[in-house]
Amino acid sequence: DYLPEPPSPLKPGMAGTLLDETVDMEDIIATLVDLARRKAISITEDKVESRWSSKTDFIYRRELEDVPLSKYESVLLNAVFGNKDEVRLGDLKNKFYTKLPKLRSAMYEAVVEERLFPANPDNVRNTYYALGGLGIALAVGVGFAGMALLGWLTPTAILPGVGLGVLAIGLLILAKFMPRKSELGAEEAAKWQAFRTYLRDIDKYSDLEAQKEIWDRYLPYAIAFGIEKQYMAKFAGV
Repeated sequence: DYLPEPPSPLKPGMAGTLLDETVDMEDIIATLVDLARRKAISITEDKVESRWSSKTDFIYRRELEDVPLSKYESVLLNAVFGNKDEVRLGDLKNKFYTKLPKLRSAMYEAVVEERLFPANPDNVRNTYYALGGLGIALAVGVGFAGMALLGWLTPTAILPGVGLGVLAIGLLILAKFMPRKSELGAEEAAKWQAFRTYLRDIDKYSDLEAQKEIWDRYLPYAIAFGIEKQYMAKFAGV
């Protein structure tokens, strides 16, 4: 029903990708927070005061250089810092999104290298989206051709095109569900789902007072699983 600790050394961003088969912003933020927890970077709140207003920004700094990094973590740090050792979050807002395709690709490669998926989940989805789009174009062509050639004889000449269109729409709808996990990936996902259940209901399974010293160790996983608000709220009292 639940596991009280991570079932394997899989990092937060990869665990989140394994469960929902998608590299999303939660996985990227979880990776950043995990890098801060491991002292590879620091994240410092900075309040900027002016005469008329006050706003909060965050400063990211490179810290320890001897922290082991996976390939996608290196790609993430390069996307954030470039050649600098310190950046402000405000300066990244209109730039960072351009780095996301390369970062997502690196994270998808990582889960394939770990043998959690037999193929890149994003490529699988895109293949079915492409087939669906091609099918719709073909359906339109067949429908017009049928009506042009046989429409004078029977209005049912359009039905082959309609049938192809229905099939193509079905491919588009099902495309996001088409990636599949490997046997190892399915077993790992079941274990990580049990760990997610534990984090979601941690006050039910554990004494929060006893767990408060290590709560930050699991925070990146809570972020990757999309339950960080509930997780943090449960620890707020202790």
